[in-house]
Amino acid sequence: MKKLLYLIFFTLGTLVNIYGQNNLILERKTNPKNHKKIDFNKMYTIKTTDTIYYSKIINFTDTSIFINHCYKTNYKQDSTFIKDTLQILFSNIEYLKKDWFTNKKWLKPFNKIGLYAVLGIAIFPFILLNTGTEDLKEWAIIDSFLFGISFPVIFIGNGQTKYDLKNKWTIKTK
Repeated sequence: MKKLLYLIFFTLGTLVNIYGQNNLILERKTNPKNHKKIDFNKMYTIKTTDTIYYSKIINFTDTSIFINHCYKTNYKQDSTFIKDTLQILFSNIEYLKKDWFTNKKWLKPFNKIGLYAVLGIAIFPFILLNTGTEDLKEWAIIDSFLFGISFPVIFIGNGQTKYDLKNKWTIKTK
């Protein structure tokens, strides 16, 4: 019976700790009711006053965030990477960016189509010299079709949402 009570007590204590923690939010300066909750499962591009980091936010306090940061011990061939936790003050962050899509594997076929479209433009002079303008028109139609398929999808697939913390947004705990 004692073990069951301990199990219930520690389980409830863990839930209170998880759900009782404050949230890290981005709040719009002009409209404080407009806010976005920061997702700790997403990767963020974090630009500070001196460096740009690409990492997940792993923890936070009232005045700073914590991220994982990898760096080399020395720049020779036998260098090793060290993973360390880095603290960044809210006041040092210029902007946060997050990708619209976390998994971008679906973009690979469109990247190849876009590469073929660019290579098709490089072939234009050879087609013009060898066959003439009529074949060049057909090739241009095919190439424009490849551009039309690939580049809008690539543009949308690489989209990011930027939160400018110097002018439009502030980071707060709530």
